[in-house]
Amino acid sequence: MMVITLAIDFLLYLLQKGRTELIEKLLNTWCPRTGNRCRNTSTPIYRLRLALSHLWNYWLIQNSG
Repeated sequence: MMVITLAIDFLLYLLQKGRTELIEKLLNTWCPRTGNRCRNTSTPIYRLRLALSHLWNYWLIQNSG
């Protein structure tokens, strides 16, 4: 349970800083959303988690074997 809490705290920390260039690039590359509504609303934490998950999976595939 502590690992989950730590992971969620990390995601909230990233979102708390606002949409920095790194967050924008991460979301646009690994969890893209289009449309006016998505541009005008705040980023839900699940999008950031999903983007990091896709990035991690890509990295594992590239570095395995």
